[in-house]
Amino acid sequence: MKISCKVIEDMLPIYYDGVCSNESAALVEEHLRDCTDCSKLFTEFRSEIMIQGNVVDDLKPLEEIREQWKKSKRSSMKKGILITLCGLLMISTLLVGIWYFGYGKYYFQMADKMERTPEEDLFFTSSDYTVEKDGYRFEVWMPIILSDSGFARVINDDGMVIFLYLEYGGDLAASVMLNYENDTYARVWLNDDLTPNFEDHDVPVRTDEQIQKITVALENKREELADIFRAIYDLWGLEFINHSA
Repeated sequence: MKISCKVIEDMLPIYYDGVCSNESAALVEEHLRDCTDCSKLFTEFRSEIMIQGNVVDDLKPLEEIREQWKKSKRSSMKKGILITLCGLLMISTLLVGIWYFGYGKYYFQMADKMERTPEEDLFFTSSDYTVEKDGYRFEVWMPIILSDSGFARVINDDGMVIFLYLEYGGDLAASVMLNYENDTYARVWLNDDLTPNFEDHDVPVRTDEQIQKITVALENKREELADIFRAIYDLWGLEFINHSA
């Protein structure tokens, strides 16, 4: 029986896959032996299927490489973030250590000799630690970490106020709130011989007359100032006065 090329063309896929019956396969094979066009078509069909299969197989290594690259990228990113965080932690620890041992620890040592400011007193002062001893009120404002914002204040019964600033390495700077003329007050930085320091610190511009009056007023308060600094030494061990002067 003569079978048309169109029927054979439709049967080629199932013949190639081997799912047709033996009788159908025999008819296709007989037709391919006798028909050059169908034989050529079957050859092209088989080549195309093989190429498609090879393309799919060739892509598998590329997919595996891409997955490995993604995993490697994620792993590298995690390692990079971890290294960055460790670096920041080390730098932060170093900075805090330098700040503490060169500056902050002195304020903590001062606070050890004092009491935490009661909540009911916070309305009158924002100091962190206070203590009253021998007629003096001692107050400490603790510094913010990595800053030089701390200072202390000492007030005697007469209302004289001394401000203390611990500098890096434990050096002490001091100033006094001084009434130098008819309830006219000035904040005056002190040398360690209790004379006024108008050079080493930022101070308002003052006339020669004001400087003279401040110098005289400070000299008149010398003994009172010396008593305050002795009380400071007794409590905190901080020595400011140059006794050899």
